Amino acid sequence: MKVLILGCGYTGTHLARYLTQQKVKVYATNRLGKPIEGLNVPVFPFAYPDTTLPLPEEALDGVTHVLNSIPPDDGELTQWQPA
Repeated sequence: MKVLILGCGYTGTHLARYLTQQKVKVYATNRLGKPIEGLNVPVFPFAYPDTTLPLPEEALDGVTHVLNSIPPDDGELTQWQPA
């Protein structure tokens, strides 16, 4: 199993810590691609909705699960609506 956490902030970091303790491979993103204190996982820069900096293929290679923990860009919680 390999998990990609998009938006590794408060929630994503807690999940990443748990998963790495369970010996699960974890890759993460944050806005700047800076290492996350206390976590030894690859971190890639990703600032949604800025599509000028796409994720490198390395970040997606072998990923089996994705957690999207990126907050809405307007600061408002939005409800998902089916198409």
